[in-house]
Amino acid sequence: MFLTNLLLLLLVRPKCNNIKELLDKVYNSMDVDKDGQLYREQAFDYIKKYDSDADNEVTRSEFKDGIKDLHLQVFEDALFFFFDVDKNGKVTDWDFKILYVLADRDGDGAVSVPEKDRFLNKFC
Repeated sequence: MFLTNLLLLLLVRPKCNNIKELLDKVYNSMDVDKDGQLYREQAFDYIKKYDSDADNEVTRSEFKDGIKDLHLQVFEDALFFFFDVDKNGKVTDWDFKILYVLADRDGDGAVSVPEKDRFLNKFC
């Protein structure tokens, strides 16, 4: 699985503009109040709507079913790989805590658009 994900990232890497556009679309979908600040709770609440068994963990199959509304199935592996920080096959609040520690540069509890852009530039 790790090798598959690594290969996927290597194949996708030359298309960083596509990945940034994709993650911009996800960010904008999660920022429901459109204030340019994405709080961890806001982001995880958005992902939790895919949690069909209400166990506060979004499995890969739940994630796959959930992103159908965004028409992003082609990028399912890359998105799940991005959000599943500990690579345990589930997206949990812990994963979002880690992403926020990495992305929230000013420590205000929200990832602003410039912070998001700076964070994504580390990957591409």
